[in-house]
Amino acid sequence: MLTIYKYPILPSTTISMPRGAVIRHVGEQSGTIYVWAEVWDDRPDVTRRFCVVGTGAEAPVCVAPAKFIGTVQMKSGLVWHVYDGGELG
Repeated sequence: MLTIYKYPILPSTTISMPRGAVIRHVGEQSGTIYVWAEVWDDRPDVTRRFCVVGTGAEAPVCVAPAKFIGTVQMKSGLVWHVYDGGELG
């Protein structure tokens, strides 16, 4: 069954989600950065890598091969840019 789930992310983190998940949104909720993804519940989980970079900060190595998926403006005033490094392995 196709379902939309949200996953919390932190700087340079990996998340377990079903293979082939499609990221649909990145945003802030209650002070945490999340990605929302369409997933097929019957597919096996894989590890997926994300990278979060603050405005004005030097971009870590994980940004270069990754795909930009969005900018998150936190209520605190901080602004983060989120990259999807894709499935690992």
